Amino acid sequence: MELKDRPVHQKLIDIGGATLEVFDAEAPRSAGVVCAAHPAEAYTAETANLLRRVTGTRVVSVNSRGLGNSSGEPGSLESMSLDLDQLRHELDVDGWTFWGISGGGWLAQLYARDFPTSTQGMILESACACYRQRVADPDCIMSPNHASWRAVLSEQGCLGKTCLVSMGKPDRYPSRARGA
Repeated sequence: MELKDRPVHQKLIDIGGATLEVFDAEAPRSAGVVCAAHPAEAYTAETANLLRRVTGTRVVSVNSRGLGNSSGEPGSLESMSLDLDQLRHELDVDGWTFWGISGGGWLAQLYARDFPTSTQGMILESACACYRQRVADPDCIMSPNHASWRAVLSEQGCLGKTCLVSMGKPDRYPSRARGA
């Protein structure tokens, strides 16, 4: 069975004081676990499946308190980091690679600082001021034009002029680059 056809399991996991919504995209013979979380954006099963297909590994997408179907009031990045480590214990995961995009990159860095022995690695993107240029660069892993993403994104109908404009191609769309 291909990874794209494998189910993604939606779980509601009690971490004491809140229930977190988790999308667990398991992968056979997985070499590790990738955790994806963001402090202000809810993830879906599609997010977990896309990351699983690109990485070829098990992906656990987590909705922080107050996002998606997670209960509780949103907290600080520090409290989110604690929640993630409690969740890691509940899932019986020894350690994971944290995939952090934008605010998720800040969360990943805090998690790695607070739980270094549980952090096997970090994939950080757009945790800087130059996001538009980086994501427009086909050599950048986060670019929709990077070789590892093209087939999956094309299959999902996510490539084309609309995608390039939203992802920031300043040389092709100068009015967008100026914020017009």
